[in-house]
Amino acid sequence: MHVVIALGFSLALAGCLRLHSNGAYLIAHGQPRAEIVISENPPRAVKLAALELQTYLKKISGAKLPIVIAPGTNVTVHIYVGKSKYTDELKITDENLKYGAFQV
Repeated sequence: MHVVIALGFSLALAGCLRLHSNGAYLIAHGQPRAEIVISENPPRAVKLAALELQTYLKKISGAKLPIVIAPGTNVTVHIYVGKSKYTDELKITDENLKYGAFQV
């Protein structure tokens, strides 16, 4: 389980490097520049995943990213955790994923 979490955070951090090259940041100067987006009625596992992500980003940076149910317009980066109408609009699906896999 810890290996999966570590791998997930490693992949997320690799994605941060790409965001940095585009001028978009998850966190800048200790201030949140992103938000974690979940559905209105997420499964328990999605709530836990969003809270874990929020907790570890705060431990790493000191900034607490908000967990929201709709992407706001005041930030440039949205981190989608779990299935929602917003992931459907972006055509992000778990259709071909097996055995608890996820997409980053």
